[in-house]
Amino acid sequence: MKCVCFFIRLLNLTTYEVVVCCWYLQILCPALGGRTGRSTKGWDIGVSCIHPTAAAARLFAPLKLPVHMPVIEFHQDEVWELPPNAEVLARSDKTRVEMFRLGDRVMGVQGHPEYSKDILMSIADRLLQRNLILDCQVDVAKASFDVRQPDKELWKKVCRGFLKGRLPSQQQVVAL
Repeated sequence: MKCVCFFIRLLNLTTYEVVVCCWYLQILCPALGGRTGRSTKGWDIGVSCIHPTAAAARLFAPLKLPVHMPVIEFHQDEVWELPPNAEVLARSDKTRVEMFRLGDRVMGVQGHPEYSKDILMSIADRLLQRNLILDCQVDVAKASFDVRQPDKELWKKVCRGFLKGRLPSQQQVVAL
């Protein structure tokens, strides 16, 4: 774990843009000076709506973010304290920090924009077989897909926009 934290600190000193999801966010946050831990609200499994903050609306202004950004979630940990100078970009009813950024190079997403329903259910089944989650949690996760679908296209635009540095706050203003 110390090697991973060292690598993250080193990466933060480079000029690369980085987007991390879920478990990697749980490593990234403390490596950069924040704190994470178990959620007091328990597991968050299935499709959840996260709500962008005003900061996210400004950052991703060209994308015209909707009020709800459905994403697949599968976690029981959360960010308790952001790294210094980090900014919350989204929240949910269950998690105070669903997305954050540190400057224009590091962005963390608690959910899984990269997951499909099949991936989620495969992982859920494995955890269920090991008695790490309950049947009712898997049922809730399955039912969440009947209520809404994750907006994969929106998440692609958000992540690519951040990674490519094509967002308003990431572009330098040139005075004429």
